[in-house]
Amino acid sequence: MEVRRTIDGVIYVAQYRGLAYANKITEYGVTRQFDLADLLFREVLIAPKVNIDSFSDIGTFSKVFEFLWDTATGNFDNKKNSAQIKQQARENMACWRLIFSDISNLDYNTVFHQMTPEEIEEANTALDIIISEIKKKNKK
Repeated sequence: MEVRRTIDGVIYVAQYRGLAYANKITEYGVTRQFDLADLLFREVLIAPKVNIDSFSDIGTFSKVFEFLWDTATGNFDNKKNSAQIKQQARENMACWRLIFSDISNLDYNTVFHQMTPEEIEEANTALDIIISEIKKKNKK
């Protein structure tokens, strides 16, 4: 089962590998805590393919580690309440803006699954420039 979570603007996809794996990873975590993060990034994370050294700050790393641990041990809730859905929409606003823009003509799959966060930021910047140019043209 795939589980998705947006953390600091990046969509992470992890896999729940079942109860046997959850028991194994829990035991492993108790005996070899130092290697646990590396194992979770290798065996549970599907996308994006990052490792511990990919993070520039401990805060984001901790959030991703917690997500992977929760997924591996089966402690995730796929159903979100309306406040969580609104928060997720706010976190993904840069993506939704590109999809709903009449100018960009980008679809959900392209924006959410094929574009990197940097490409999304660049596309939004380009969209801002184009909108500004259109407004200037219309004032004349």
